[in-house]
Amino acid sequence: MLTKLLSITLLCLIVAFLGACAAGRLDGAHLATATPCPHPSLTTAAAPTRAVENEADAYLEEALGHIHRHAVRQERVTPWWAFRDNVFAAAGRPQVISDTYPAIRLAASQLCDNHSFFMEPAEAGRLEQGSHAGFGLTVIYPEGVVIEALPGSPATAAGVRLGDVVEQVNGRPPVSFVDRPFVALNGSEPVTLSLRRGLVVTLQPAGHPANPRPTGRRLDGGIGYLELTRFTGEGEAASQYAAEVQQLIAGLETTPVCGWVVDLRRNSGGNLWPMLLGAAPLLGAGWVGSLVDAEGTVTRWMLRPDDLRLDGQVIVEIEEGYRLAQPEPPVAVLTSRITGSAGEGVVVAFLGRENSRLFGEWTAGVASANRARELSDGALLFVTTAFFADTAGQVYDGKIVPDETIPVDWQRFGADEDPVLQAAVAWLKGQPACL
Repeated sequence: MLTKLLSITLLCLIVAFLGACAAGRLDGAHLATATPCPHPSLTTAAAPTRAVENEADAYLEEALGHIHRHAVRQERVTPWWAFRDNVFAAAGRPQVISDTYPAIRLAASQLCDNHSFFMEPAEAGRLEQGSHAGFGLTVIYPEGVVIEALPGSPATAAGVRLGDVVEQVNGRPPVSFVDRPFVALNGSEPVTLSLRRGLVVTLQPAGHPANPRPTGRRLDGGIGYLELTRFTGEGEAASQYAAEVQQLIAGLETTPVCGWVVDLRRNSGGNLWPMLLGAAPLLGAGWVGSLVDAEGTVTRWMLRPDDLRLDGQVIVEIEEGYRLAQPEPPVAVLTSRITGSAGEGVVVAFLGRENSRLFGEWTAGVASANRARELSDGALLFVTTAFFADTAGQVYDGKIVPDETIPVDWQRFGADEDPVLQAAVAWLKGQPACL
């Protein structure tokens, strides 16, 4: 149960978060507090005024019960009967279960945590299988730059590549196609893209792997580079991801490495635990962060080289963890407005570590954990249950602000002239370990 509870899954972040609550102001080191959310207009009902009349009503009641029991923002659902009645009123008189979906989405959005969401049965099934339906393409807006084209996806098969600029989507400029800063283009209908380099492609939606692979390479000056990618999955797949990341680190240390870059700019979230275990050689053993729920209960993230534990319970493990040949190196962590959820959890862990520094853009502002409830038709309702906190006890309920704020140039992402990477490397080369 604990593993399911704390599987911090964020497939929908890239199409759904970034609402009014995400903007913030600087409120101390590394934290921008969230803008207050308008509270929903609630009645003062002391008891339910709308009875459960059929299967659809019972389904809606089940979903709302999950929210009532677990939402970290309990103030958003108080008084409870008023919140429930408002959602039931929005649902009207549903006749079949699918009629309740819009009302459940409304309830999740009313929590104003930018992270609770509802996933219909078909997409939930693909999530369980480790695949995703769509085009395998992520575009950043308003730039219109392709920041990800997944291997084995329709986008890659059509020749779309990293750094392409999308000038039109179905004949319209992309800035008018969506109102989000970035989006994973998904859907059940074909989409036609006009790219700046003269290529026009029509993509047919299809299933494809949901997870990009982590990568690593050596940079000049004896610096190691690790892109810690998002990951959704559990069990053996989670252990394999953590082991793969540690193997990348070990492979880069076949010759001495004086400092490290950990790139989280495309990490929009997923399951935090294998990400932390993968980065364990760089983070070091011990307490690296916590979850804090609505009652203030603290659950610590404890790392060892070969496992991660929550309050003593092993959540993910590998056969044999890697230990750095050059321990306690300086680490530069790269962030962007895409870095969210589990990606922000990794940032929080590095904030508690000495000799780490953040470069790039403010993060997404969803540094929190979700509890997934599988409903009777196979749909999944994710409710935010806790915020992340660093080892100093700072709770992150807004955007994380880097030490050096540098806009990301997505067309130069990862290249030698990448301005964020350049700043990080310059800092590392100035550290005693790299002199």
